[in-house]
Amino acid sequence: MRKLKCISQEYQVWGINKFWTKDICDFVVKEFETQYNTTNLSNEEKIDYDDALLKNLAERNSKRLNLESTELSDLIWSNLDFSVLKLEGHLPIGINKSFRLYKYFINDEFIEHIDMSTIISDDVRTFYSILIYLNDDFTGGNTKFNDFEIKPTLGSIVTFPHNQLHSGEKITSGIKYVLRGDVIFKKNP
Repeated sequence: MRKLKCISQEYQVWGINKFWTKDICDFVVKEFETQYNTTNLSNEEKIDYDDALLKNLAERNSKRLNLESTELSDLIWSNLDFSVLKLEGHLPIGINKSFRLYKYFINDEFIEHIDMSTIISDDVRTFYSILIYLNDDFTGGNTKFNDFEIKPTLGSIVTFPHNQLHSGEKITSGIKYVLRGDVIFKKNP
């Protein structure tokens, strides 16, 4: 099990390089392309904006695929030590099985926003976002926290509090793929 490393104490960003290999990242991208391109929905329907996202008022230009995978959440949870994520009165207990795969083209971006929490029960909810960068053969597309930026590298993972204001900068060449998930926390009794 690998331990998350502090990338920015000020913005509470944690991460690890080379969390996934190129083969795993390529497999996830291929699955995205297969599932996304074989649906008979319009682009607007495929993006699947839900009420929570609309309430969030976040604007993005990207293609999005929602998927649920207990296997994927178990794989991430069992390979990383999330105990460094401190939240008063709560402990990390797993990864939400609901994921979003994003595909950003040239000029696509995700403007400054905060992420929404998912309430699972009265004492269980998500508090941290996870981003796994599935490629790095593009320019632009940095994840930006005010004056701090993360340049995506293939297979790297970052996690940060949902309430941390951030953006996905505009892609200037190539295509960016990213997997988005959430860390689940439970209240301490």
